[in-house]
Amino acid sequence: MTETNETNSILGDVVFLFGAGASYGADSGQVSPERPPLMREVYTRLAKRFPSRWGASSDRARSASDYTKDFEKTFTVIDLKRHPDRPPGVQGAPGSLAIEAQRPLAIYFSELRLDTSESDLYSRLLRFLKQSEIIESSFFSTLNYDCLFEQAVCHQRLGLDYLMNPARQQLRATAGDDWPGRRMQDVQVYLAKLHGSCNFAMPQTEVEFFRVHASMPGGYVGTGIDTLGAFPQLPHNETDIWPIMTQTSPDRDDFAGGTLLTQFRNIWGMAARQAKLLVIIGAAAREYDRHVWDPIKAASGDVVYIGLESDLAGWRRCNPGVRLLSEDFQAGFRRLLRLLARNKKQRGGTACGYLKDLLRACWF
Repeated sequence: MTETNETNSILGDVVFLFGAGASYGADSGQVSPERPPLMREVYTRLAKRFPSRWGASSDRARSASDYTKDFEKTFTVIDLKRHPDRPPGVQGAPGSLAIEAQRPLAIYFSELRLDTSESDLYSRLLRFLKQSEIIESSFFSTLNYDCLFEQAVCHQRLGLDYLMNPARQQLRATAGDDWPGRRMQDVQVYLAKLHGSCNFAMPQTEVEFFRVHASMPGGYVGTGIDTLGAFPQLPHNETDIWPIMTQTSPDRDDFAGGTLLTQFRNIWGMAARQAKLLVIIGAAAREYDRHVWDPIKAASGDVVYIGLESDLAGWRRCNPGVRLLSEDFQAGFRRLLRLLARNKKQRGGTACGYLKDLLRACWF
């Protein structure tokens, strides 16, 4: 990659945070084999995909209603074997077994595929940002394990960066004063995956080291992260899968790769706090997610939320300035585009450019 002559930071002026509701709402028939799940639907999807371990004949079936009611809490008790109300650091299943429990989720989410019609909302949003020349000042983040947004990036023929280099530079103490650095000429989309991803995997050379050091309860290992592309094909032999995915639990354990994930979260925190416009789409307000909650609480710019009104009160406890743009991603999509156009004008755009962007908002 070659650095541009521009001095704009990776952090950007417009910051997006996607939750499960964003992937769910972005799809209106473009995702196969089925629509991305909301949290309350995850157990049903896993039971269908892995019937012997999650279905009606499995030991988990007796807790099906608990998984459906609160997947994170139930996963913590049954799969991580720890009490969710105990403070962080309380021992549960060893890190190696905890990652094995996460494998079915990695496989399930890796199988979601976005078609090439470019009619999903992720693709339409990216196309608008590109044509309106807003993408150069945008920063993206997600809480999702799926790769649907990255697939949309590929379909739009945009350069994607997972921020691995800035994260490693900080760990090696080689980052400059401008960390996380300046934008590169061949990268248009910088994406922080705050909870890891189904296409993030432990390097095979580090697996044995991890097994040894994470064989006891409470074992955390700062492994590297390999990325398997936006269209991951996970091995058929499930034991070869060592996903780097934050545990689906209120404690958000990172048994592997946590040092890099922490740097992604630090970059996201810097971006959120200084953003001129912060757009939250489909993410629930969870105060125990401090790496999300605290930067939004400290955000100095305009903060808007697209999602269930039942979560709006939570976001307003976090930041009283949060305002609801729409309860539905599809219904509020053009309203979002008009907001982006107006924000660009407020940041120095021309009146003529603003009118063009408003017209684009109508087309998309």
